[in-house]
Amino acid sequence: MTNQINKTTTLFAVFIMVLLMIATRGHSNWVSAFVHLPDFTIPALFITGVYFRKFWVAFVIIFSAVVIDNYAIVHQGISANCITPLIA
Repeated sequence: MTNQINKTTTLFAVFIMVLLMIATRGHSNWVSAFVHLPDFTIPALFITGVYFRKFWVAFVIIFSAVVIDNYAIVHQGISANCITPLIA
């Protein structure tokens, strides 16, 4: 039973972290119209490493960051100067 609770809690925390990454990534989203928040990617990776220590959680966070960056570059026209050819 505790394993299921821990899995549910982990999934909820990952979902919240991905939502915060989406909300704080870039300057052309609905949140930045009200307040500019710093990017949440590095804190999400730190929380993942310290508290969860599971490979799949880190993979989801990193994959989400790549997808968010790709969307910003391809669809929103944000400059890709800091993206390496490995990611692009």
